[in-house]
Amino acid sequence: MAKTDKPYKTLLDQSAPYILALLGIPSPGKLIPLNLKYVYHERELDRLYRTDNPAEGIFHFEIQGRPDPEIGWRILRYRGLVESTYQTSAVSIVCFLKSNPSPGGLTEHVCIH
Repeated sequence: MAKTDKPYKTLLDQSAPYILALLGIPSPGKLIPLNLKYVYHERELDRLYRTDNPAEGIFHFEIQGRPDPEIGWRILRYRGLVESTYQTSAVSIVCFLKSNPSPGGLTEHVCIH
């Protein structure tokens, strides 16, 4: 984790239940942090949480500070990694640190149901 990420990740640890509530996701109970590195790019997923109830799946939060035209595809790869590693469904949420992450609005929109 980059030093500049640490304050944001600490804030996310404290705020994750409230972010889920803002998105209309019912309170999952206690969120338990997980660690998983994405070996291909030597990257660490920003935050992963599981709940007391494994049937509820995993919540993946990614903090994005600058425009990234590949963010949608990167999140899709991360989601596949998370779901195959933990053998459960995952919900990925990108937290943009700027209100306009790219000149055209959101950098990319990938939606899978």
